[in-house]
Amino acid sequence: MNSPGLKVSSLACRDVASGRNLLRLSILPLLMATAATVQAHTFCVGTAAELTSALAGAATTYKNEDNAVQVKHGTYAGAWSYSVANTHSITVSGGYYDFFGGCVADSIPDPTLTVLDGSDSNTPLRITLLAGTSGSATIATLTFAHGKETLNGYGGGLTVLAAGANTGNVLIERNIFHHNTNTAAIGSSAALAVSTGGVMTLRNNLFANNTANVASAMNLYNSTGHAYVSNNTVAYNVLTAAPIGNASVIYGGAGAAYAVFVNNIILYVNSDVGDDIALNSRMTLIDNDFGASNGAPDGASIGNVGVDPKFVDGLNGNFRLKPGSPLINVGDDTTNALLGGISAYDLDGNARTVGTAIDFGAYESDVLFADGFGP
Repeated sequence: MNSPGLKVSSLACRDVASGRNLLRLSILPLLMATAATVQAHTFCVGTAAELTSALAGAATTYKNEDNAVQVKHGTYAGAWSYSVANTHSITVSGGYYDFFGGCVADSIPDPTLTVLDGSDSNTPLRITLLAGTSGSATIATLTFAHGKETLNGYGGGLTVLAAGANTGNVLIERNIFHHNTNTAAIGSSAALAVSTGGVMTLRNNLFANNTANVASAMNLYNSTGHAYVSNNTVAYNVLTAAPIGNASVIYGGAGAAYAVFVNNIILYVNSDVGDDIALNSRMTLIDNDFGASNGAPDGASIGNVGVDPKFVDGLNGNFRLKPGSPLINVGDDTTNALLGGISAYDLDGNARTVGTAIDFGAYESDVLFADGFGP
């Protein structure tokens, strides 16, 4: 593989050659970072009823504020929804423990400790971005499990859906999606479905053992704007139908919309139909490991491989990389604005980059020797 610097330069040069203006990629994150928050309200949630009340309060009493819903450790069974109706944001995140009835953040949030469970009958969470809105939605450090959906265009575990033209940004970071289903015939997703007119960012998430007719892991769509999809692990998701172009991961867009996929592992569809990823010219892929695919990505795509990632024990749910994996220390520099930035931690809560370069997938796997002292 080329060095990170060479790869980014190659991407920029090829995009200039093809007439694509990448300046918007560096400007938009700066605009997002400098946006001022005028008012904010925080909800501390420890029961399913409190989660219902918090989302209702965020949509009514505090609708003109940026709202943060902090969810304590535990398993919450049910189905919840929220609509972004104006310029204000909603954040729903796990990683809090109870301290005299209040919420205290874990030093390093663990998504396995806060579970939204659909009990094999409901989609745990739906966020709707209403027409004419620009409010953002952030979903972080949660596990979405045993969700079930029957409608086209919705995710069995999590749905973030644009209901008309909007410019809302969506960040989905350090979540786990497992054993979710969608039984809809077309346009479905078992784990995650996202559509927005703003910037979509998905990073450091795990998708495993989800089942759908179409798009068993994620179905992503930009009406405008673009998507950054980086350092996700997608494995052992099941497709049960065989329409043309079916895959575990699907991305689509309108107008000038496009996506950049970096450092993802997308492998092992547990079925005889469909592929791991559906590719098209709106997608630029840099340093990903994926298996069966259909279609062709943008010509600037480089550094992609199709190798055994050497999971510790993928069949039993351990998708960390073994020592000696060919995907350790070979990823691209996602701190670069062209590639969407990077989160502070991997899915385990370890430093995201250890060693000479970032690893592929949701886990940084050489963290035992991060202090420089090996065996």
